[in-house]
Amino acid sequence: IRDIRPPEDLPLLDEDLKSMPPGLREPRIWRHRRKDGSDMTVEIVAHSLQFGGRPARLILAQNVTTRVMAEEKLRLSEENLSITLQSIGDAVLATDRLGVITRMNATAERLTGWTKSDAIGSPLSEVFRIVNAVTREPASNPVQMVMGETALGQLCLSATFRSDNVEGFVRLMESDFGMSAERRGDREIRLTSAKPGTR
Repeated sequence: IRDIRPPEDLPLLDEDLKSMPPGLREPRIWRHRRKDGSDMTVEIVAHSLQFGGRPARLILAQNVTTRVMAEEKLRLSEENLSITLQSIGDAVLATDRLGVITRMNATAERLTGWTKSDAIGSPLSEVFRIVNAVTREPASNPVQMVMGETALGQLCLSATFRSDNVEGFVRLMESDFGMSAERRGDREIRLTSAKPGTR
């Protein structure tokens, strides 16, 4: 098998063969070299056994080049997204379809008073709390209303935020939820669906 491995991988291969345990071995990622000199990434599963009274190894090699490339691309994308979220000045809270927080940047931590480690996995309604500016009673969470309503026309939001960064919230509603936001004084924001009667 040495002839199908890149020369720089041979020392690691030799060490691996010496330490191979009996029985079934967990899958490992290696590089194989084709006849044309190009490399491909393979996943190797090895099983030591007895065959005809002699020790043998059953080897299964699967080409996973495309999968590994996709995983690396996803990792870089996630890394770039994380860097972007942490560097922008607006508060960003991302949720799944059930309204559970999956992402949060530093500005959102300051806005809500929650740390990212505590907020992720928690319902948005617990982390992003707003109260009615007049009655001081808890107000309906506008994000959950947008996500939950199948026919949203207009939503009038009159509330007090825990931060001066209301513009960040407005931009979030416009960019991620297709809403049109209109400021009416210091205490009111009117949100209108881009296409009334649809999500």
